[in-house]
Amino acid sequence: MRFLKLGAACLIAAFSTGVAFAQTLLIEQSEGSLSYSISQLKKEFAPAKIKTVSTWTNGEIVTYQGIKLSALLDKHDIHSEFVTVAAENGYESTVPIKMVEKYQPILAFVADGAPLEFSTRGPISLIWPRTEFPKDLDETTDGMWTWYANKISPIN
Repeated sequence: MRFLKLGAACLIAAFSTGVAFAQTLLIEQSEGSLSYSISQLKKEFAPAKIKTVSTWTNGEIVTYQGIKLSALLDKHDIHSEFVTVAAENGYESTVPIKMVEKYQPILAFVADGAPLEFSTRGPISLIWPRTEFPKDLDETTDGMWTWYANKISPIN
């Protein structure tokens, strides 16, 4: 019992001090998978920016920078109806490709000029342009905002 309490205390301490998740994004495909570091994503894809409010920003508009999810999917010829965006904490969101094409969400690694970290839902987060489309991307779509994103897989 003592070890269980000690282990839980260490785990809580690690998360409260900002444990860093891996700074890579795995792309799974039927012919295999590959991984990108954040620096590789920045080099291989055009930068993209979204200024938006979200459920988690207390009404403040935040400027996110990263790359378009659609550009990553196009480069890897992923044209399924849906993709799964998974997170290091075990969360997975199912994202319709039609919504990706219409709203152009980004895989962000910067918020208001600072790199996303564990404490700010990073190092990679899927961000949607809610301010631009408030009626379409309201709180009912919050489940598609994926923090700690580390894997993208097509759903066939």
